[in-house]
Amino acid sequence: MKNNQENNNLDEKGNDDLELGAVIKNEIEFYPKVGEWKTEFPVYDHDKCIGCGICVKHCPEGAIKLIKTPKGKKAVADLEWCKGCGICPTVCPTKAIQMRKK
Repeated sequence: MKNNQENNNLDEKGNDDLELGAVIKNEIEFYPKVGEWKTEFPVYDHDKCIGCGICVKHCPEGAIKLIKTPKGKKAVADLEWCKGCGICPTVCPTKAIQMRKK
């Protein structure tokens, strides 16, 4: 794994050499979506998001990606895969992510 100073060198998909989720490679064809059982979900303030990708790297389900917008790269979550763990707002340096009750 790269050190923290190098973690900002992301490719166009918002990641480096790690698979999203960064723990194990998903080789299960019909892996069950986990978003159905969450009690909270992330809400993004794109005015605060700087597109750093830290939330992308820390998401255990690989549910967050960076998208190109007219205001630069911004984080978005696929709520079918987001399990509502709350890691993303904890690691966001600009506090652009808040968890809301379902």
